[in-house]
Amino acid sequence: MSKNQHEQIVRLSMIAELTSNAVIVTDQSAQITWVNNAFTRITGYTLEEVQGKIPGHFLQCEKSDPVAIAVMRNAVEKGESARV
Repeated sequence: MSKNQHEQIVRLSMIAELTSNAVIVTDQSAQITWVNNAFTRITGYTLEEVQGKIPGHFLQCEKSDPVAIAVMRNAVEKGESARV
């Protein structure tokens, strides 16, 4: 890894940690590996409570916006990010 790549990873890590938006990182199986402090503040769930879980299994209810659910599901299936 080049110095520039390392610096970019550090910068992106800081952004993910310091943003006021919830950030969820999942593995290839869509299981949560990391969440930021904003996620905990917004949802009330800590990393320890959600690590290894699939976001849609506990973040959805009958009042959830079906369009937002479709956007998130599509992004997870493609390994992309989504903003809802």
